Amino acid sequence: MLRATTILTVFLALLVAACGGGKKEETAPSDAVQNVPSENGVRDNVKSAANPTEADFPAAKGATLQELADKMAAGPELALASSVFTTPGDSRMAFGMINPDGTPVYGSTAVYVAPNPGAPAEGPFLAPADVLLTDKRYRSKQAATTADPFVAVYAADVKFPKKGPYSVLAAT
Repeated sequence: MLRATTILTVFLALLVAACGGGKKEETAPSDAVQNVPSENGVRDNVKSAANPTEADFPAAKGATLQELADKMAAGPELALASSVFTTPGDSRMAFGMINPDGTPVYGSTAVYVAPNPGAPAEGPFLAPADVLLTDKRYRSKQAATTADPFVAVYAADVKFPKKGPYSVLAAT
């Protein structure tokens, strides 16, 4: 009986060593910005857009949404991916910034919200760009050959204090 127990123990020890003894090779996560074409400075713009900081934007400090807007130059248009948020609290606001000619704009971006333009603004809520292009090896044949100008979208985690309609100001 002792010999059978010893053989079983050795067998189990070898089995455990075979299952968990190997060391996995770790690979660094891919930098999605590297998937963006470098032509016309798009990659550099997306890289900047992916890392906004609060220092890039004026603090609301009790200013109304309109007062903040008056201090900024008119620029690209905000194109919301969603426009109805059903509960107060944190909501993910996805959007794009579009030039009048229809081309996307990539740069450090944040949003401000208020129940109306004359109300005190909340923000800035940073909106880092999220690259849409996957590594080439994972792209479908269609995605690999289609020249799509939209390589990233913005997303801000916005805190809506109460229910009701809100005005939104985006700064890029």
